[in-house]
Amino acid sequence: MKLPFFDVKHSKMERRFKEELKIQIKMALAQRERLEKPPMGLLSFQDKTILVWLNQTRIF
Repeated sequence: MKLPFFDVKHSKMERRFKEELKIQIKMALAQRERLEKPPMGLLSFQDKTILVWLNQTRIF
């Protein structure tokens, strides 16, 4: 036997969990897209490779 109150509370928690999960997935996909963008510039300096993106620079 299920109590109606429990069902309502459980469904609210489930909806909240699903919404939070959607937000986290959206944020992860946006971060992945930013990381996968090709660099805007590629420079070489004293045997080092410098990759330049809009928001970061990496030296290898």
